[in-house]
Amino acid sequence: MKVEVKKISLENYKKFPSKSVDLFPRTEISGRNREGKSTLQDAYLDVLTGKMANGTEPTSIRRKENGVEVPKVDVVRELTLAIDGKEKVIRKITKQKWRKPRGQSEEVFDGNETSYEIDGFPAKSKDYTEFIQSIAEPSTLLMCSNPKPFLDTLQKSTAESRKVLEKMSGFDIAQFMEENPQYAHVEEITKGHSVEDTLKKLRKELNAQKKKVDAKNTEIAYETNRSVEAEDTSSLEAKKQELNAEISKLEEQEQILEDSAKGYDSLAYEIRGLKSSKDGLVSKANEWLRDRQKFISDTVSELRLKKSEKESSIRIIGMELDNHIREAQQAKADLDRARKDYPRIKEMEWDDSGLKAIEAETFNDSDTICPTCGQELPEEQVAELKASFEKKKKARIESQLKVKESFESEKQEKLKYVCDLGNTSAAKLKKTNEEINKLQSEISAAQDEVAELAKQIEEEQSKFTELPESVDMTNDEEYLAVTARIAGLEEKLKSFDDVPGKKQELRMQISNVMKQISNVDADIKIAQAAVTEKEKRVAELNEELKSLGQVQADIEKNIDTVLNFSIQKNKALAEKINPFFHHFQFSFLDYTIEGNPVETCKMICNGVNYFDGLNYSDKILCDIDLLRGLQALNGLNLPIFVDNSESVNATRLPSAEQQMIVLRVTDGDLSVKELQ
Repeated sequence: MKVEVKKISLENYKKFPSKSVDLFPRTEISGRNREGKSTLQDAYLDVLTGKMANGTEPTSIRRKENGVEVPKVDVVRELTLAIDGKEKVIRKITKQKWRKPRGQSEEVFDGNETSYEIDGFPAKSKDYTEFIQSIAEPSTLLMCSNPKPFLDTLQKSTAESRKVLEKMSGFDIAQFMEENPQYAHVEEITKGHSVEDTLKKLRKELNAQKKKVDAKNTEIAYETNRSVEAEDTSSLEAKKQELNAEISKLEEQEQILEDSAKGYDSLAYEIRGLKSSKDGLVSKANEWLRDRQKFISDTVSELRLKKSEKESSIRIIGMELDNHIREAQQAKADLDRARKDYPRIKEMEWDDSGLKAIEAETFNDSDTICPTCGQELPEEQVAELKASFEKKKKARIESQLKVKESFESEKQEKLKYVCDLGNTSAAKLKKTNEEINKLQSEISAAQDEVAELAKQIEEEQSKFTELPESVDMTNDEEYLAVTARIAGLEEKLKSFDDVPGKKQELRMQISNVMKQISNVDADIKIAQAAVTEKEKRVAELNEELKSLGQVQADIEKNIDTVLNFSIQKNKALAEKINPFFHHFQFSFLDYTIEGNPVETCKMICNGVNYFDGLNYSDKILCDIDLLRGLQALNGLNLPIFVDNSESVNATRLPSAEQQMIVLRVTDGDLSVKELQ
């Protein structure tokens, strides 16, 4: 449906006591600040959407004098619209209600009431709403007439803005699921939550499940390797008595050795002290070796960090490169379309057969005969008939010429639009290809740096093999003296006939016998039931491990399903939405440093996010493109107001099928004229 505003008429609205302006398919409204340019835009949006240009309710609209609202006058805003070529006049009137309280002589203000008219006839609020709905749903009309509601939604919640675009584009998630049956269970997995939250939850569950699986494997290994033997209880008791007797004999031998061990211990103590001093000398001498090893290790760590940072940079540049490749593809498609449309439009010719037929018409002499009496009409009456014929003929010819003029004008506008589109697309394609080449060069250079860093890491690591295991102490006099002293004392220690060795051997024998006794006691308690119990327990643990493993596999499968679903769904949404937008493109997917997808909604213009560094003129052009695209998604053709248009070069303003009303700040009075 196409809507064009032909006239805006105001009474007591904001600064205007009375104002009426005619608008054109391309209109420029100019003047100084506070002259009322934005007031005309507010009035249009107020009548059609019930909102002002800044998105607020129309509360402070009554004209003021000396800063005080003028009472007891109606606030009127009237629009003359052409809806699919049919003219309609709609009026919105705000009246004040006054009442005189009992016992008082003066009236008091009792609120406002709003009434409506359509083509001069009073309309109830319900009828007026139905009339607006015949154009579009109020929420859709608001979103397609003013960029602020969508931009506000986008800043507050990318998820809500995605829903708006999905609804307007008719993107049907159910149809996507039907066409991609591999994602049939995604809704059951997410349970209505976002992909990001779902993946966080699943990864947390996966880590916890892996720990359970590892713990179960450890438990199974322990049970499997645990030694269990079953013997007859009576034989175990006899074996225990034999072991107790053996313990008694060993303890007697231990007491004999204890007496001769005192001298040995004194000598051994001195040897231990000397060995400690020897180790200290070696440790001190090896400090330089440790420092060198640390330096090499720190160097390798620093190189690995640089390599990791450079690899991360390659991934980021790669993502940017993908975006530019998509932009180049879109620019190429726009350029091809412009090249195809230009000759077709240029060959269009106006059919002048109707004009030639009118020009060939002549006055019929039979019309001078009275149909009643058959007599020729008086000369004066005949002259009037001929003059009337010529006047009507001239008017019809002028009408045909206006149609021809309109046809030629429209043809030129279309040719200009196609030319502008081709030039813009060609420039954009060239710029984007240059950026692609630049990014590819950056990636290649970064990859060379990564290779060089890997080579440096390998070289540093090879230096470890060149270092000795320890410092050569063969020329250190203090070290040699201590070593000689130790050797002399150890030789003297041998004269004790290896008392410590025999003592140690004896203690090991006693300990071994004690362990045997302990094992016999345990075997008596466990007996034959131990083996059966162990096998049963291992079987139970294996079943538990199987269940835990299946849960882990299911979680991993769900993670893969949700990841692939997010990527493919957002790719399908972008393919459905972005052909409607030309100055910018929507981006519905980001990636974390780890490469995990994150659902989003961004307006990207030449690689720059709308809300993150985009210059003001491009923001205005994005606003225009946003409304054009949203209107196209909803089958609408509505007027577009362009505020602060002085910030944009006139050549950059697009030639649109919609009515374009640009607001421009100048030094003069309020002026409304047709934009050439």
